[in-house]
Amino acid sequence: MASKPLKIAIIGCGQQAPKHIDGLLKAAGPGGVEIVIADTVEAAVQRLAAQKPAVTAAPSVDAVFEDPSIDGVVLCVPTPAHAPLIRRAIAAGKDYLVEKPLCEDAGEARALDAETRAAGRIGIVGYIYRYAPVFVDTAKALEGARETGDAAALGRMTLAHFRIGGRGSRQPWKHRLATGGGAINEMLVHVLDLAIWYFGPPKTVELVTSKLLRPKRLIQGEMHDVDAEDYVVVRMASAGGAEILIEADLLTPAFAQSFEAQGENGSLVASVTDQVKSSLFLLEARGGFEAGATPLGGGDSDFYVGQEGAFLEAIRTRSAPARGALSDAVTLMNVVDRLKAAR
Repeated sequence: MASKPLKIAIIGCGQQAPKHIDGLLKAAGPGGVEIVIADTVEAAVQRLAAQKPAVTAAPSVDAVFEDPSIDGVVLCVPTPAHAPLIRRAIAAGKDYLVEKPLCEDAGEARALDAETRAAGRIGIVGYIYRYAPVFVDTAKALEGARETGDAAALGRMTLAHFRIGGRGSRQPWKHRLATGGGAINEMLVHVLDLAIWYFGPPKTVELVTSKLLRPKRLIQGEMHDVDAEDYVVVRMASAGGAEILIEADLLTPAFAQSFEAQGENGSLVASVTDQVKSSLFLLEARGGFEAGATPLGGGDSDFYVGQEGAFLEAIRTRSAPARGALSDAVTLMNVVDRLKAAR
């Protein structure tokens, strides 16, 4: 007998919501999920409902939490609103997937993790790159680096360099400190999460630089004064001895993202963009990879299908997926707190 369709509410009808809607529909298949949407701005709800006719508009955000038929919520709202809405979801007996970062500081992250587990709820943080095929392949090549510093394919790790850049200027709140904006929350955390996934909690962390290079932004036709950093460079050392450099900005006109890793047995280059050729080069065959060059990636390029599918499966099985776990989000927020304190 076919299982009952899950009912998922998306709160926040901005830029990210359509990606989650499409991911849910593709992951669940025909009749596998019902989607409702809500926002404090009614015009945003109506625009999204017109764009995505498969969804239904909820009467209000309050109505989402009052509806016992809704199984889970996807939170696509500014960072300061995450913790209050997560707590409302927990109180209402609903599982949640929240956009990154989990919240504003490590203390809050630890509390949310504990409260989620105590209530028996599922909580997932949307670090979407963990579902990108190229970075799944990379995880296989780097297996073991987190525990010992010796990667399955690359051997003893020495260097890693992460780069991510975007133009920003989509919403004013994304460039203001008071509303959780800036290059750290908006960009850096994506690749910092990858670094923690691959290499584990860092042994040392240093904020090399944090700057605001564009204090005025043209956003939706209006000029805004902003105060959040738009360029950061971070240096870390893994417990296994690898040197890690991370560069992130809200200044790059065309989105850019890449990861390079160097080990005693070879090199790895990986990216979700077409501008970078993702491949693994090994001196000797190891870790299930042949010597020489091996392409990385392939598979479904819509990362949201994998992420939303994992969320739906977690709700059905009552077992949180390994990717996007709150425990990793707590580790990441510990690092972010140290970086923000050094700004």
